[in-house]
Amino acid sequence: MWEEYLDQSTSLIVNKYHARRAQAKIRQQLLSLYGQYIEQGMEPRLAQQMAMVELGHPELNAKKFALPDRRQRGWLWLISFVQLLVGLGLIGLSLRTESLATLALGRILSMWGFVATGMHTANQNGLRQNLALLRLRLHRRGKVPQGLFRMIAVGAISGVAAALLCSLPWNFVTANTIHPVLVSESASVMLSLIAAWGPWLVFRKHLNRGFRSISLQMVAALSATVVYTLLVVWKDGFVPPPLFNWNPEMFLLGSFVYYFALIRGLTFVVGVKQRFEPWAEEELRSTI
Repeated sequence: MWEEYLDQSTSLIVNKYHARRAQAKIRQQLLSLYGQYIEQGMEPRLAQQMAMVELGHPELNAKKFALPDRRQRGWLWLISFVQLLVGLGLIGLSLRTESLATLALGRILSMWGFVATGMHTANQNGLRQNLALLRLRLHRRGKVPQGLFRMIAVGAISGVAAALLCSLPWNFVTANTIHPVLVSESASVMLSLIAAWGPWLVFRKHLNRGFRSISLQMVAALSATVVYTLLVVWKDGFVPPPLFNWNPEMFLLGSFVYYFALIRGLTFVVGVKQRFEPWAEEELRSTI
């Protein structure tokens, strides 16, 4: 019952999981309207048709349901493409300055940006339209997004935690330790994961909106990056030895990409586990 209507109403949603979730919510609304019409004495077949008429044309519903997801895809492509350009720019800069650190960071950002841009380009449903929708949303936005300040605060906590924790292994690992570089670097990586994910896991109940919005995740990564960079520039003891020759600009670029990637990975896992959707409940109710 209503299968064709449901398929048409979610035809523009690229993510099949989100499409199934949207179909379930549309079906719930249809069943509610169907029950109301049956109670009024209407014939079942006519009640089915009236329920679909009440919810609106499926093509219009498809455009409305796809909007949040398409904006998210526009954000992801834009971020990955900018990262690719920045990485190539760093490689070009390193050829002029002969800086091995700049060259290494540029290679990482370029390769990562190339792969991410390719994936986000292939997994699109109208890239130009998605970017146009993103631009239109940014132009029209006049109020502060819900949860913005919480995301900034949690990001700042992550930045402080990273500065305090990531340099610790290099202070207690001695030359007598077996494979001291391997032990200290692996410990730093583990502590950086704890610093990046710990605050999010602690405050996840207060950040549901943040797990849906890529723009808010980007703000959180930027907040963490700024706080971490300020701390390592302020006190040399917070700088892990492998990064001793990094300048503040390199800390900003490298830390942001690292933080954003970790937040994206965490939000994906939490989103699948808790069945988060790209739209908020108020957006869904306004759609149907």
